Amino acid sequence: MRRKKKSEGQIWDERMKRHPSEINLLYCAGRDIAPRPSADEHLIPYDIWTNKAHVLMLHKQQLIPAATLTKILRALDTLSRRYLAGKFQLDPLKEDVHMNVEAFVEAEAGAEASGWLHAARSRNDQTTTDVRLYLRDRVLDLFGEIEGLIGKILSLAAKHLETPMPGYTHSRPAAVTTFAHYLASYAQALVRDLDRLQFAFGLLNQCPLGAVAAFGTTWPIDRNYCAGLLGFESVQINNLDCITSRWEMEAEVASAVAFFMNHLSTIAQDLLFFSDPCRGFLKIDERYLTGSSVMPQKQNLDFAEVTRAKTSLIQSYAQALHAMARGMLSGYNRDSQWTKYVIIDLFEEVHHASRIFGNVIASLKVNADVMLRHTYSGFINAVEIADFLAQTKAFPFRTAHRLVAKTVKRSEAADRLKLSTLNQVLKDEGHSARVSKKEWESLDEPVKRLAMKQHLGAPGPRAVRAHLEGLKRQRTKHRNWLTMKLANLNTAKKELARAMKKYL
Repeated sequence: MRRKKKSEGQIWDERMKRHPSEINLLYCAGRDIAPRPSADEHLIPYDIWTNKAHVLMLHKQQLIPAATLTKILRALDTLSRRYLAGKFQLDPLKEDVHMNVEAFVEAEAGAEASGWLHAARSRNDQTTTDVRLYLRDRVLDLFGEIEGLIGKILSLAAKHLETPMPGYTHSRPAAVTTFAHYLASYAQALVRDLDRLQFAFGLLNQCPLGAVAAFGTTWPIDRNYCAGLLGFESVQINNLDCITSRWEMEAEVASAVAFFMNHLSTIAQDLLFFSDPCRGFLKIDERYLTGSSVMPQKQNLDFAEVTRAKTSLIQSYAQALHAMARGMLSGYNRDSQWTKYVIIDLFEEVHHASRIFGNVIASLKVNADVMLRHTYSGFINAVEIADFLAQTKAFPFRTAHRLVAKTVKRSEAADRLKLSTLNQVLKDEGHSARVSKKEWESLDEPVKRLAMKQHLGAPGPRAVRAHLEGLKRQRTKHRNWLTMKLANLNTAKKELARAMKKYL
């Protein structure tokens, strides 16, 4: 009986035993066939939010009457409902999201009401505020996803504290380590990414609204009130800097994301390397593999290869954002319009990355026996033997290094060091020192060699366990920070709703 197909449309489906992950397919397909929304479509909910805060401030400052405020707020609420229902589209002839929103308010509330929307404001400060609100959400989303990825890495690492494997330099076997040590290195790097995003968020979470076109206004506005309704922690004070630095927040965030993607790219390459059938240390769950249009046997780690490409692209985005600001006169320049496109595209590229890697890590099959077997070949106990000779036989390390190198040269056919060969080299070199069978046992067994490596940051089980505990504490600290920031934004939205309720 023919096996029932698990998914439609995949020509390589017959090779797989499990459904492919939908997000993996989307991540790997990229922009091949999936359309992307316009840049300003991403900003619609944020422009509605800034408009609400702005008109509430105008009324608070007795610049518009309550009746006008009510008409505007009702129109903006209607727009919000239509947007969420997918029934609002931007009209390109109205140039941007700001003019589209104003036109909608005019159609709903009349020109007399909508005509006040732009009082004491320019599209300069409006746009940069919208983009900051957008970036703030994207940073917090990514922060939470990375924190979740770290959790999955730490969970797997705790299971492999005593799983020996070869460590590599120059893509060649170098010294014995553990799989937990590798995983802890990933977690440590990702914690730094959280630190960078947290720092970027602090710079980002300052309100530029009220800067107008860079030189202030004669209207008696209350910038602190608007900042509070929008969930900003402070006001970016100097009006000129608010507009001149429009590119800077995008570049700051892009740089942090580029570091993160570099770390994912390293993890991706390790997964490719360790899951190579010729090595077989790891097996990737089929849900995160794809097949070939011509070779029926293939199972490909496309997500890992795609991540390397995305990393390169995101690095170029970060560089472009820095380059766009070079040589611009203080104040608004149309060049900065393109920073919005770049940062939005950047977040489109990074979308799903953390989730896919988290799911791949959580579902990894670790072939511990294969890893262990490889720790007996490639002479990867050579450095520990050299260290042992220097520590116990009174050889200078460079002499010990030379003696072990000679032993490796004589042992190439066997692909592993032998006690008899080492002692013969010692004898031939005119040294009286010898290594006993009991001493050799500790040098030959990878588990025993690992037990010798217990200093801070070493791959020995006790050292890695202590490191994992420290990483867990750092993860908890970052998770608490995220919870606090999300709560602050939720409080601001509730305050906005309370302020609006009086007039609706």
